[in-house]
Amino acid sequence: DLVEAFGQMLGRAAAELDLTSARAELVFLLTQHGPQRQRRVAELLGTSPQQAAVMVDALVERGLLSRSPDPTDRRAVLVGVTEKGERAGARIEAMRARSAERLLGDLGDDRVTELSELVQHLLDRVRP
Repeated sequence: DLVEAFGQMLGRAAAELDLTSARAELVFLLTQHGPQRQRRVAELLGTSPQQAAVMVDALVERGLLSRSPDPTDRRAVLVGVTEKGERAGARIEAMRARSAERLLGDLGDDRVTELSELVQHLLDRVRP
């Protein structure tokens, strides 16, 4: 199964950083999107706020993420990456690129574009 195989490739990449796939994805997402409120973190991950909080707590403890007051709402907290998290995010991005190259590298631009459009079409059909 293609999805499972790609997931395993990314899982091995995350393991190199001693992270689970989900935690690596969280670090990667925050390096891409910048600091987010914890509820938004849960949405980005497609998980419950409680599960997101557990992941954030673990990554704060490891020094990869930090929490700070939201300047636009004193009741809210922003979750962002630390310098250590930025370095990890860059490594995760490089690992993802290597995995994609390994998977798609010999297809050529036209076929990759065609595949991307097909996958997007399928995702549009299954999303509510």
